[in-house]
Amino acid sequence: MKRAAIAALLSMICTTGCSAPRALPVTPDPATLDVCPAADAAFPVLPPLLPVTIPAGTAVTDASGARRVLAAPLDVVGFDLVLDRDEATAVFVVRERAEKKLCRSAVQYVRDWSTAMARKP
Repeated sequence: MKRAAIAALLSMICTTGCSAPRALPVTPDPATLDVCPAADAAFPVLPPLLPVTIPAGTAVTDASGARRVLAAPLDVVGFDLVLDRDEATAVFVVRERAEKKLCRSAVQYVRDWSTAMARKP
């Protein structure tokens, strides 16, 4: 008799507890997240490449350490200047990608989540 009473109580609790929703899903508002940057940011102003001309007949050391004499004039650009330009370009690309892609990803996630929540009974 005790088992039958416990089974009836558990059955009643399950049917009353399972039929009513425990919590109402709150759908995030995608309009508040849809503020991703629409326009591309302006590319940074890079310092100009200003070559320096090494005249013919100048003794130079090449990458292997061997000394040689230039037969013709040679235009060179400072390595620090090239690195500064490369760094500015890389930082722009990474920030631009991070701002746009991560924002758009969050907005798309909210839209997908909202659609999935609307389908659930």
